[in-house]
Amino acid sequence: MSSEPNIAGSNNGLEKVLSSSPEPIETSPPTSHHGNALHHSRTLSSSSSSSSSSRITERPPPFSRKLTRALFIRPADTRGPAPGHLESIKSALTYSWVNILFVFNPIAWALHYTHQTDGAVFAMALLGVIPLAGMLGHGTETIALYTGDALGGLINASLGNATEFIIAILLLVKCEIRVVQASLLGGLLSNLLLVTGMAFIVGGVRFSQQQFQQTAAQLNTSLLTLAVIALVIPTCFAFAIEQASGEETERDIILEMSRGSALILIFIYASYMVFQLYSHSYLYNPDNDILNDVRSSASSVQSAPPASVQPAPIVSGNELAPPPVKRTQSLVSTFGSRAFLGQTSKRGSLPAQFNRVDEKDEEKRQRDRQRRQDPEAAVIAQGDTSSEKELETPEMNLTVAISVLIAATGLTYLTAEALTDSLEGIGQTGSVSTEWLGLILLAIVGNAAEHVTAVFVAYRNKIDLALAVSVGSCIQISLFVIPLLVLIGWIANKPLSLLFDPLEVVTLFLSVLLVRFATEDGRTHYMSGILLFGTYVLIAFSFWFYPQNGTSAGNLFSEC
Repeated sequence: MSSEPNIAGSNNGLEKVLSSSPEPIETSPPTSHHGNALHHSRTLSSSSSSSSSSRITERPPPFSRKLTRALFIRPADTRGPAPGHLESIKSALTYSWVNILFVFNPIAWALHYTHQTDGAVFAMALLGVIPLAGMLGHGTETIALYTGDALGGLINASLGNATEFIIAILLLVKCEIRVVQASLLGGLLSNLLLVTGMAFIVGGVRFSQQQFQQTAAQLNTSLLTLAVIALVIPTCFAFAIEQASGEETERDIILEMSRGSALILIFIYASYMVFQLYSHSYLYNPDNDILNDVRSSASSVQSAPPASVQPAPIVSGNELAPPPVKRTQSLVSTFGSRAFLGQTSKRGSLPAQFNRVDEKDEEKRQRDRQRRQDPEAAVIAQGDTSSEKELETPEMNLTVAISVLIAATGLTYLTAEALTDSLEGIGQTGSVSTEWLGLILLAIVGNAAEHVTAVFVAYRNKIDLALAVSVGSCIQISLFVIPLLVLIGWIANKPLSLLFDPLEVVTLFLSVLLVRFATEDGRTHYMSGILLFGTYVLIAFSFWFYPQNGTSAGNLFSEC
């Protein structure tokens, strides 16, 4: 009769030890039979599970958040003072060491307009695009600091892949349909395999394991799977009706299908923006304490049972020794938002920024320990977190940031024009496939800024942010850039469709599948990065031998 209060008391004491101990400890419950020990473990697990689920259900309905002015104009207490014009111009010119490569732009223009060899023009323009892509991102992210999270996210979502978009538009005007498709799909493969793989390797070499938020990662891979489906269907359809109809009829059907699918994909991308920036923005907020509590509780529930109760040696007869209960501190990483969600990633000045982030993380871990030790005090202190927010100081004022964005766009157009013209000349020589250049070289150069960002943040143990940069860019290309280009081609009477080369589509499908398997458990290490990086090298090597004309289905729209 009196054993029930004792068991409850021991449960409360044990829960306190399990939740507050940062170091590996051992605690032994009162001597009991094996059945009582198992009941004790189940009680602890169920109480933790119910606690975490109750936190999740505490969130309000997704669309109950009011559309206030703060969503579009950032409150003054979260942004530091804007610098002057001279400081802003200095920041624009010196924010990254990559700006050294800017000298290749005038060289590329001079070689192009004096009609020099295409190989030299292509090499110079390829190097010159890299700092321009970084400058576009720097200007866009600075402008986002002067707006609210929602408007800043929309600005960055629209201009996040401006370099790839400008190159694709120029190629589309020249009716290089196959090169346009190869460069876009190459951007997807580069972000998925090369950028993500290098981030996993760099982070995995420094840290044994890195954890990331599974909900956002699983949603991202699901969106990529949808994008692959949108590319697979026209490919299968083309093979199905190839013998049943003429070539002109087949072209018309696939174009109509592609344009309708493009509208659907853009609608899905818009819905994703609402989900990410408005209804479920807390999933992408690195300072969300509720989400971190839920993740910490879920990690405790998942890791406690296998490590808590160990087989106990038999002492005498059927009597079992009390099972030792062990608890180790779980590794919980802070969830980082995408670079384009109104939060600056300052490409090129990342080390200083993420040093500040590491200091904030240490303070955050201390607050989390206090919250676990004294939940009531944490609830009281939760309302006073606004004073702890670090001011985000822009590196440029708004006028200079807009001017930099406009200037970088114009310069990118000039360099991209030289790049695409030389690419056409290289293709005519037959020395190397233009599809391979678009699939590999253009994709690597266009994603150079994302590559540097992802590697730096992974090195700082921000693997969530690294995934958001790489996989998030893939989502933008597949669900927004490609469908938008299909619609622009429709307006310009250019036959750009969702019918890609079958081998490229299969390669993309297998790459998405591999990334999904590599991220499904919410943990990563350097071996996962080696797998992704090795797969990208294998694809690049294989496509080097791919014939220039590809397959008949892939060349259905090769000419305007």
